[in-house]
Amino acid sequence: MPGEKMEEETYSLIFRSLKHPIRRKILRILVDKELAFSEILNSLSIDSGHLSYHIENLGDLVKRFVNGKYGLSSIGVAAVDLMSGVEEAPRLPAPTGKLRWKNIRSILIGAVLVILMASVAFNIHYSNSLQASMEKNRNASAHMAFHFHISVFRATNIDLLLRTYREGFGETEANEENIEALIGGFFNEMDYAYHGFIYGLRYLNPELSEYEEPLYVIEKFLFETFIHFESYAGGPTVRSVLLNSLAEAQKLANYSISLAAFKELAQISFQKIDEWSSEVAESFAPFNGTRLDNTVNMIEELRGILNQWIDNYS
Repeated sequence: MPGEKMEEETYSLIFRSLKHPIRRKILRILVDKELAFSEILNSLSIDSGHLSYHIENLGDLVKRFVNGKYGLSSIGVAAVDLMSGVEEAPRLPAPTGKLRWKNIRSILIGAVLVILMASVAFNIHYSNSLQASMEKNRNASAHMAFHFHISVFRATNIDLLLRTYREGFGETEANEENIEALIGGFFNEMDYAYHGFIYGLRYLNPELSEYEEPLYVIEKFLFETFIHFESYAGGPTVRSVLLNSLAEAQKLANYSISLAAFKELAQISFQKIDEWSSEVAESFAPFNGTRLDNTVNMIEELRGILNQWIDNYS
């Protein structure tokens, strides 16, 4: 039923949010008060990008008011109450005169032993199941990351683009006759890299926190650079610059500017973009958190190169 599904999704959101200590801190900070983004940031030892990421993942637990400040929603209040209930130490009832201390101690020891035995059995079963699930997810992640690199390689290899998106296989370089097909092929492959692999890779392993933040940065970079027509800051992107140049070229029947823009983009960044995607793939074969963090650092260099190109042609 719809009501049951909504309740299940609400519980899922609460427990997913409470999993991360920083999100729990944000919820506690906002109890009975409304705070600006900067005020929340001052209370935590993280940068603004990470804070934005965690506020986004709190979803409906946090709401933003008209004055720009953040506060708890009714679901957020329920989540805080749940935290309080879990963290509050349980209290044993005071012994009465009908039971002697010796009997109480025997009962407690027996109860503890039963709980320990059940806990050990459950932990063994859970650990085995979790290991099998994690191994399956890691193999799937490695497969998806590899094909993400293949898609980016195809997007940044002009010879492959010509073979795939032009009927004449004899052409070996970009020219005014094939530039429209090359640009279209480039974005087709980048769309496939994003929607087919990176987007799915980020959500494939929700129980493994090591995947979460770096993959968010990678996904955001791909989206605002090659998929969307406007950056998060409101400026042009690689996609909007190239497609706008093509639209203008079609009006004038002159593709020289589009050709020059694409050639310069290929010259200054295609190799670096391919190296970056290769590093992403290698980070999952097997998973290596240090290498994945390195791909985030590589994004900063790529973003600087691409922004300079955007400034020249926008």
